[in-house]
Amino acid sequence: MSNIKNNMLGGGGGSVTIVTSVGDPGLDTQVPSEKAVRDALDITVASEVTGPVTTTENKIPQWSSTSKDLKDGLVLTTSVADPGVDTQVPSEKAIRTALNAKAASSHTHAESEVTNLTTDLGNKAAAPSSTTENKIPQWDSTTKLLKDGLTITTSVANPGVDTNIPTEKAVRTSLGLTSAVKTAGYTILDTDSLLTILISCSSADITIILPSAITKRKLKFVKSDNTSYRGIITRAGSDTIGLVSTYMELVTQNQSVNIESDGVSNWYY
Repeated sequence: MSNIKNNMLGGGGGSVTIVTSVGDPGLDTQVPSEKAVRDALDITVASEVTGPVTTTENKIPQWSSTSKDLKDGLVLTTSVADPGVDTQVPSEKAIRTALNAKAASSHTHAESEVTNLTTDLGNKAAAPSSTTENKIPQWDSTTKLLKDGLTITTSVANPGVDTNIPTEKAVRTSLGLTSAVKTAGYTILDTDSLLTILISCSSADITIILPSAITKRKLKFVKSDNTSYRGIITRAGSDTIGLVSTYMELVTQNQSVNIESDGVSNWYY
């Protein structure tokens, strides 16, 4: 081995030794030759990235955590098997072929092959055997078909029925008729949507006849004028007012009364 004086490296009174291999861990008093460095680097790179001991055509290599080398890995397949294995990777074309086949077959199963269905799928949304113009269809839980359903009405009846649906305009009209001023005698109809009636008796007594008490409803009466004339509220047929009376009177301005039918034959106040 050759010695190099230490003063060449900026020191003094010592020397370093040129060596032909790179030791492990190495010494600060030795300098490896160029060839020694190249040999060490070539060995390191070769040991880190090497091919597997055995190779199989077209396999995708994987790392071996034990040997730190590459090993035979995943198999590239051109079809998607059922159920498939975790050591195979299908190609893009294989996946697309499988997806297309799935999409095509999803619409061709017979109903008998589908669990819990017992009738023809074509009947699930069939029209009813008889239809009525403008009715809203409903499901028939027995036949599993559509049937004639709800009726659209253009007014809000009193008391109304659960098979009718009033239009938006009908509802708005009904809500708008909540009060009225009467300056002459009037018979309240079952179809009236009145809630409050102002009786203006400016020139004579005025009689308001109630609807039948058989329909439950609430009404309010107010005498709006400042005269001596009366606002007379009288029963329909044989109904009673307060169980005994046949009529009641409003005699002073702003006098009011709230009454409610019992759904049989009496008005309470």
